[in-house]
Amino acid sequence: MALWFARHWRGECDEASWPDKDHGLVCGECKVLVGRFDSFYGNCDSEAPAYWAEDIQSEIDSAVAKGRNASVFIPPGNRLAFGTGPVTCDGNIHLSVRSTREGATLDGEKLSNMFDIKGGCSLSLYALRFVNGRSERYGGAVKVYNAGNIAMQDVSFTDCESGMYGGAVYVRKTRGDISLVGVTFRSCKARQGGAVLVLESGATSMDGATFIACTADLDHISDSHSDHLPPGKGNDQNGKARNAFSQNVQNTGRWARLRR
Repeated sequence: MALWFARHWRGECDEASWPDKDHGLVCGECKVLVGRFDSFYGNCDSEAPAYWAEDIQSEIDSAVAKGRNASVFIPPGNRLAFGTGPVTCDGNIHLSVRSTREGATLDGEKLSNMFDIKGGCSLSLYALRFVNGRSERYGGAVKVYNAGNIAMQDVSFTDCESGMYGGAVYVRKTRGDISLVGVTFRSCKARQGGAVLVLESGATSMDGATFIACTADLDHISDSHSDHLPPGKGNDQNGKARNAFSQNVQNTGRWARLRR
């Protein structure tokens, strides 16, 4: 018999319930109720379901207090509103936020960005759709400052904007590396780095990234000043074919700059 958890609840898995071969469960996993009828499988000791932006913040706060990493699963098809402000991770932990299948939507409602990452926090994002993010200065969807490793895979940013730097993503003074795989930026805008801006950080790599109809008022759609960029991972000379640029607009400069 599979172990069920009610919505918003977490707890220890029951060893006696494993394995549940009919549902593909293995030791260390449990079944988590999504809404009233659907469910997903995951490590119930480390992955918290989120239905509201506040659920993500609660998991982060709990993880920081207990000195553990934070792991969040947003059921596919769900839409989380961030109009009241971003989720903040300020601590030396790893934060993983993921969905699956068609992904989950994170909506800034043109009022706020979604993540503020600092204090050594590392961030992993998977199968998420960021829309309508907005910031007066830094990172229309994700702002990262003095943090750890940053990894994004199968993530999209649509209609995100910043008044200054990084229309969708702004990264500065990270202690780790930045990896963007299969990430799409659509209709994002900023003064500099219309889609993404990386400054004074670790090795920066993009593979299979797509930039569509993004706008930079001053300079560059995608801009990285990382001193640790490995050869063959950029968008200017090396690795140019790895990423796609279409219908973007910038008043000066080039489509992208990822330099060593």
